[in-house]
Amino acid sequence: MKKSILLVLVITLFTSCSDPAESKAEAPINQTSETSQEMGSLEHDEANQLERLEAMKEQTQPESQPEKVETSTVKSGDPINWLLPGGRTIQIYKDGLEEKLLKLLEGKSDSNEKHFVFDRISFKTGSAELSENSYSQLKLIAKIMSAFRDHVYLLRGHTDNRGSNKLNRTLSYKRANSLKQFFLDYGVPRHIVRTQGLGEQEPIATNDTAEGRAKNRRIDISITK
Repeated sequence: MKKSILLVLVITLFTSCSDPAESKAEAPINQTSETSQEMGSLEHDEANQLERLEAMKEQTQPESQPEKVETSTVKSGDPINWLLPGGRTIQIYKDGLEEKLLKLLEGKSDSNEKHFVFDRISFKTGSAELSENSYSQLKLIAKIMSAFRDHVYLLRGHTDNRGSNKLNRTLSYKRANSLKQFFLDYGVPRHIVRTQGLGEQEPIATNDTAEGRAKNRRIDISITK
């Protein structure tokens, strides 16, 4: 009987001592589970934040701009009327390309200038495609060339120094030919128009500034006969 009572007491004591240990062992398990949930929640929040940032970047991205157009920086003066051989009158701009060319053709020029820069034409960047705002000046030059068809005209293309020399020469030649084709389509005789592409070979300004490069990108015209 005493042994039975003693055995019950031992079992009771062992059970009471083992319970706290088991509860302590379970605590880290519960804590780990809670920590995992917290980490998962943080990762989810960070992912949402990244998505919001990407969305904000897309909203603040500027829309794609149209291709820039290279334009001559030369400005002309007031419009004036000029009577051409054959009785046609055209309106040109004082001190502009047309007046300079006409004075030379009529023997009235007091300038040593031989190559006259087109001052109201433009091309798409890296292209030989003329913009529509070039047509008005080209039509006037075509009328002048047709009126003075006893002469031969040389169109020379020029670029700045960006890109390879080979590509620049090719581009400048194509641009000069774009003008020639316009003149031919307008009725100018083929045999009086010649073209040349010089690329970056003959700059008239520094290539270290945007303004200088714009001046170097040009087409000029001269009279060879």
